[in-house]
Amino acid sequence: MTDHRPIVVGVDGSQSSLQAVVCAAEEAALRRTPLTLATTVFVPGARGVPSAGLKPSSPSSGSLLPSEWPFDRNAQPARVLKTS
Repeated sequence: MTDHRPIVVGVDGSQSSLQAVVCAAEEAALRRTPLTLATTVFVPGARGVPSAGLKPSSPSSGSLLPSEWPFDRNAQPARVLKTS
C-alpha cells in the first residue's frame, strides 16, 4: 500500500527556502504526490503586530518577492490546484 501524503514546504524567498522548494518539488514528482508551497507577508502594525522597532522587508534583506524567485516555471508541466 502506498501512502500519498502531500508535501508542504514553507518559502520566504531566502536562498535556503528556495533550495527547500527545489528538493520538495523533486520529491513530490518522484512520489507523484501534491506539493504545497506556503508563504506569508509580514505587515508591521497589522492585526495586533507591534510595529515599534520593526522594519518592513526590503530588497537588501536577502528575501525575494515571489515574482522574483529564480525558478524556470517551464521546466516541468504543472498546474495550480488551489490558491488561498
